[in-house]
Amino acid sequence: MSDLPTSQDEHVAFLNRLSDSKGFMGREFLTWLWYLAETNTDRIILQDPWEDRKLEVDLWVEDRLVLENATSATMQESVLKGGDPSQSEEAAAALRTGKTVKEIKIGLNILGVGEFTANLNCADLAPRSLKLPEPENNQENSADIDETKTTQRMIFTDTFLSALDSLFAMYMKDRVDDDWKKNGHSKISEWIKSRQPSPTLH
Repeated sequence: MSDLPTSQDEHVAFLNRLSDSKGFMGREFLTWLWYLAETNTDRIILQDPWEDRKLEVDLWVEDRLVLENATSATMQESVLKGGDPSQSEEAAAALRTGKTVKEIKIGLNILGVGEFTANLNCADLAPRSLKLPEPENNQENSADIDETKTTQRMIFTDTFLSALDSLFAMYMKDRVDDDWKKNGHSKISEWIKSRQPSPTLH
């Protein structure tokens, strides 16, 4: 890809810009991830930013969600965990009152690789409690098994980070588009409104 860094210095500068962007827009990105997970019905096709390959992924929200009113002096939090918190009325109510995502646990199934889960915090978007697919065991020697598993874990971790960076790049592409307010922002707003409970008929 022509817009990828071509030298070590450019690569470092690119990572620094990416980190700064993530720190600034973390809450919105995590809210966008939640929106994408709920509204996208097809497998997501991502372009790996570091290798010439496509990643086909399924995305969902796992069993932890923390929403916070960042503009409030009291920093009010809604901590939802267990079951399917993203579908709860508490989550819908938090969104409707203007709270954004401080922390979210996502699930990611990468075609041909396996299933991952990780906690993401808006402060840095660094995955925590990352759960990887089980490495394959095709070796007989225990030392070879350990080495193979270590190598596979490194590959799995790298693949997950590539998918996460690709998702962030996808979000940023939408975010800087001239039609963001008309398309991306308005669609997320409609999604939030659609989560309101139907009025009770008397």
